[in-house]
Amino acid sequence: MDSFHTLMLDMSFPYYEKKQIKLHHRIGAGYVGEVYLGSLTVDEETTNCVVKKVSSGNYDKGIHDSMLYQDMIDEINVGELFMGKSKHQIQFYGYSMFQKKGQLIIYLLMEKTTAQGDISSYIASDKFWSSLTEEEYYNSPSHTILEHEGKFWEYTLPTNDKLNLMYQMCIAVQDLHTFNVVHCDLKPSNMLFTGTKVKLIDYNASQQMDNEMEVQGSSESGTPGYMAQEMYDGWISYKADIYSLGVSMLEIWFGDIWCKKVDSYSKNRKYVLDYLYLLKKDNIALHNLIKQCISVEPKKRPLLEKILSNLDHIQSSNNQLSENETGIVE
Repeated sequence: MDSFHTLMLDMSFPYYEKKQIKLHHRIGAGYVGEVYLGSLTVDEETTNCVVKKVSSGNYDKGIHDSMLYQDMIDEINVGELFMGKSKHQIQFYGYSMFQKKGQLIIYLLMEKTTAQGDISSYIASDKFWSSLTEEEYYNSPSHTILEHEGKFWEYTLPTNDKLNLMYQMCIAVQDLHTFNVVHCDLKPSNMLFTGTKVKLIDYNASQQMDNEMEVQGSSESGTPGYMAQEMYDGWISYKADIYSLGVSMLEIWFGDIWCKKVDSYSKNRKYVLDYLYLLKKDNIALHNLIKQCISVEPKKRPLLEKILSNLDHIQSSNNQLSENETGIVE
């Protein structure tokens, strides 16, 4: 414990006593811990926050606590880069650390935003899914329909809202890259949408790049389906994030693109390409953009500036089409 405290002190990362922190209720779980809504009290002032709770009990028996330290250190090393400097990255407040029933427990305290959940939860909310009869489902020309557990649904998030969400996602990733960081695990469940902007979360797999354009990292980084092929061999670059962003945009368009969770790159790639083919019938310009983003060749993936420019043009075209269809010109 002392070595961890010393390292945090060297980083000037704020420490709080356990008694200053309250956990209210659990809101999720990640690879290395649980996430709670909580509060932090300092000098009789209470601030709502999100608390990531990590304990040595999350790891296999016999693994040294240094692994617990390293997971938390990796995330804090990235998070402290943009503390107080970014509106598009979740802000870190500090940490707490203590022993309980023989387990080492660390709390990582983070900003609570106005987002009701991550983007994956947002696009899955009931307000964006309309119930269909079986007959309506099989007769529907829509590509954004889904059968789930014997029930039939149509995804109804408006096109402009989809495009705006994609645009805000790209802004958040562009912002992260200005800190010379590759996220390495971009996906809708690692993004929050406040209604006006996207904030990225979960930097446990992230890689600081310094002045490098590509580095050899861990082949365990990322989430199957969202990972670029080169990441399976441990190669990390800014273009790896572009691939994950392209898959995430495809998911925003269709609401869901995964028939089932698999680890195989080739099977996940087939899901992605099947939905990319359907997108060609819905929006050819967006299809062409995402096709570039998910190229197997990193050099062919576009820069974020180009992606944002294209999304802006696609959204303008969609607005013009809507005006022509309604006869209303603003």
